[in-house]
Amino acid sequence: MAITVVGSVAFDTVETPAGRRERCLAGAATYFSLSASFFTDVRVIAVVGEDFGPDQQKVFDARKVDTTGIQHRTGKSFFWQGSYMANLNEAKTINTELNVFAGFEPSIPSSYSDSEYLFLANIDPVLQRRVREAMPTAKLVGGDTMNYWIKDHKPALLEVLKGLDVLLINDTETRMLTGARSIALAAGSIFELGPKI
Repeated sequence: MAITVVGSVAFDTVETPAGRRERCLAGAATYFSLSASFFTDVRVIAVVGEDFGPDQQKVFDARKVDTTGIQHRTGKSFFWQGSYMANLNEAKTINTELNVFAGFEPSIPSSYSDSEYLFLANIDPVLQRRVREAMPTAKLVGGDTMNYWIKDHKPALLEVLKGLDVLLINDTETRMLTGARSIALAAGSIFELGPKI
């Protein structure tokens, strides 16, 4: 049993009431793959720049995450800077630098083709859909999104939702996606879009 995740492997600078950390290894695919590795074999598809070195690779290796699908490109990795000072449930974006992520075209290694599970982490819905279509035999498909994709790329996101079994989304994003103020009504509306959970 294995799960493939496609998403960002990045560096973040984050400030919370507990403190500030500079250029930490981050990204949706990083967080997902490290967490999932406690339960199953994980395969990751992402792109990184020259600033992703042996120290960052060791983090994945320590959890036995298969990084065959990580593309290494000339330039810098995706970088995001944000603050959770006002609300721990909502990030305030201060700076985003796409860098090598701007031209990311997910490539699925042949060794990943037998993955039973697929997670489409928080990236452009167009890319999420391409990976979903390239892995039609996955038994269970989960996905993630955020306010940026909901606000500026909703039609493409709605297409992705049709192919998801599970959607991870917070309450603010749920209301934004559906236009419903009640979280119960908003959740019901999302079920009509495709996800079952």
